[in-house]
Amino acid sequence: MLLPGMEMGLYINPTLIFSHIFHMLGWEVTMLSEKVLRPDAKGRICLGKLAEGVSSFRVSVDERRRIVLEPYAEIPATEKWLFDNPDARESVRRGLVDVAEGRVADRGSFSEYDDDSDG
Repeated sequence: MLLPGMEMGLYINPTLIFSHIFHMLGWEVTMLSEKVLRPDAKGRICLGKLAEGVSSFRVSVDERRRIVLEPYAEIPATEKWLFDNPDARESVRRGLVDVAEGRVADRGSFSEYDDDSDG
């Protein structure tokens, strides 16, 4: 379905219209970023900085043909055990909180226990 003006290449953004209506009703709408991306001849779009720190996207298309990209950050298989072990994950979380709140102690060098042949 074309909205009035679309036949001339004018695009009316329904999200923007609804956000104004929500604002008038006193409802909170938060949109972090909005951009118009144009596909190239092969249908590809470049996300540029929007994709920083993202290793993949889950793509979904709703009944109105809106495309939603959900960013994913993948982890190495060698670190998967941590995400599968709630006790270990909680221990790491507590350790990070301790460091952030300054609850750390310098125990000196542990180099005498290094059995690595590199150094």
